[in-house]
Amino acid sequence: MAGRQLAAPLLAMRPLSSTAAPAKWAQLPEPEAAGDAGLVQVFTRACASGNGDIGLIALRQPAAMNALTADMGNAFGEALASLVTPGDGRVPVRAVVLCGAPPDGDVAGMLDPAARDEAAAAASTSGRRPPPAAFSAGGDLAFLDNRLDTAPADNVAIMRRFYARFLRPLRECPVPTIAAINGHAVGAGLAISLGCDIRLAADSARMGLNFVKLGIPPGMGSTFLLQQAVGPQVAARLLLTGDLVDAATAKSYGLVLDTYPLDKVVQSAVSLAENIAGGSPYAVRATVKALRTHVDHPSTSLELALEREALTQAAAYAGGDLALGLKSIREKSKDSLVFPEWRDPTE
Repeated sequence: MAGRQLAAPLLAMRPLSSTAAPAKWAQLPEPEAAGDAGLVQVFTRACASGNGDIGLIALRQPAAMNALTADMGNAFGEALASLVTPGDGRVPVRAVVLCGAPPDGDVAGMLDPAARDEAAAAASTSGRRPPPAAFSAGGDLAFLDNRLDTAPADNVAIMRRFYARFLRPLRECPVPTIAAINGHAVGAGLAISLGCDIRLAADSARMGLNFVKLGIPPGMGSTFLLQQAVGPQVAARLLLTGDLVDAATAKSYGLVLDTYPLDKVVQSAVSLAENIAGGSPYAVRATVKALRTHVDHPSTSLELALEREALTQAAAYAGGDLALGLKSIREKSKDSLVFPEWRDPTE
């Protein structure tokens, strides 16, 4: 009987697609660490539903298939911080999408539906093969070359800093992160997507951790994060062979959640981010923190998880968001439900 009583409210909470026209993307100033090269570009957009803002970060070194550099890592950390820290009249975003710049480097054009459709039509009629799209081709070759002439002890410190520039901001980001793998993702390029909470991929993308084929052991946290995503056996197969797999295979492994046409994958990630933004900001932040705790610390016990859930639910009860959600169910006004900006209910 209780299950029947719950069915209607749960059904009522299912998100409906909005018919409102999406707001335009606003580009934020480039992080200082990006320099004149624009190695990272940052955008925000208001959700059509009115549920706050979402953010997007593009890795941008198109001439090198968005290969990762130390400067890009510094800019990446600044970019994420700018999205989740209020300032200049902005509120913290509720979710972040990470993608690669298109081959022409025009991220703004990629985000403009009209320009995107026009470019796709032109490509289909020109008969010319477009350059390969990339999420990220991995570590910058010049950076790797420099490691050959550096003392091992120094390289340990350098590589730890390199990993931390990308992974630490992702794992410490207080809101969910979604990787839109809009092209090939190889080596460290795929590894940073593993630092995201959710991964979507273009159906034309190829992915792999080819470290062993370069003559180096895997890095960027891939030996740990990959096992959490796909299990030890698939992780061993991918890491020990260094093979690249297509998007369909990656989906079958659980490496990515779903696949989309290349010109739709970023928008699909944005739509998912907007869906997430419709939830209580506090509840979403608490949930993503709990999920990462179990990924980053697999020895976490069920008892500790239950304790965390009890603490965060108790805080939510006092925070007001749950009251709004229940009120919308009772009044059948879920379509107009807009949660307030994030605040810590324990303060």
